Amino acid sequence: MGRYPNTGYLTYESHVTNTSITDNELSSLPNWTGGEAVIRKLNYVIDRCKINSHSGTTLYYSSLGTAIEATDKFGYFIQKHLKTLDTFGEWYYDGSRLYLYSDLKYLRLRG
Repeated sequence: MGRYPNTGYLTYESHVTNTSITDNELSSLPNWTGGEAVIRKLNYVIDRCKINSHSGTTLYYSSLGTAIEATDKFGYFIQKHLKTLDTFGEWYYDGSRLYLYSDLKYLRLRG
C-alpha cells in the first residue's frame, strides 16, 4: 500500500483532543482529505484515523480505533490516498478501483 512518507514518520508539533494534529512542516498540497493518518499517540499506541479535512498544516480526523489523545512531538504517516503513490509497486484501492504505480504512472484496474 502506498504511504507518505515512504519510510519512517513525520512529526506533529501539537494536537487538539482526539480531532486534529498540526505539523508545521506539512504542506497544504497535496490535500490529504479522504486519506488515512496513522498516528503514533503513545509509545505503545498507533491509531488509524480518517482524514476529514486538511487545512494548511493541520489534519482534522476521526479516529477509527482508540479514543486516546495524541501526544505532541510524536509521529504519523499517511496512507489510503492516491497521492501516496510514488514508488514502483505501490497500490491504492478506493473501494471500487485498484490503482497501481508503475513505469506508466498509475494503472487503474477495474474489478
